[in-house]
Amino acid sequence: MEAEGDGPGAGGLDSGAPLAGGGTTFGPRTRSHAHGLQKKVRRLGLKVALSARAAERRVTFVESLAPPSDKTRDMAAWLEAWKETPEERTSWLLVDACKDAAEGEALRRVCGNLRAQGVEVLPQRGLNVYSLLRRDRVLITRAAAEALAERLAAPIRRF
Repeated sequence: MEAEGDGPGAGGLDSGAPLAGGGTTFGPRTRSHAHGLQKKVRRLGLKVALSARAAERRVTFVESLAPPSDKTRDMAAWLEAWKETPEERTSWLLVDACKDAAEGEALRRVCGNLRAQGVEVLPQRGLNVYSLLRRDRVLITRAAAEALAERLAAPIRRF
């Protein structure tokens, strides 16, 4: 008596490793061994980066970052006026209180084409160490500074 016939059960899987077009037996598996930073370490990094920029006198507080008009050219001229010397090559980080306000939306629209010239617009919620250290000058609204100070002073929620 035969143990097996030559039906479909005899061959097992069609995608098995020994068959053409089959899988790899012990192939590579995608794994992430990344470690995330603790919240308190990220918060401390942001405080240190802000303090460093402030010590270098590269942080300027303004009442509003409302664009002078809907033209990118006018916004570029407005930023040029903030330079200490006309020939200074400067990249800018503009920090607004929130991105949902009409003023913030207009600012992002006007500065959209200035990204190649080194202008980055962020809401205070999105402010990060990399953006702070990457740009030469920081313009931050008073409302954004107050919200940021409140955010950095609040206790860390554990759960």
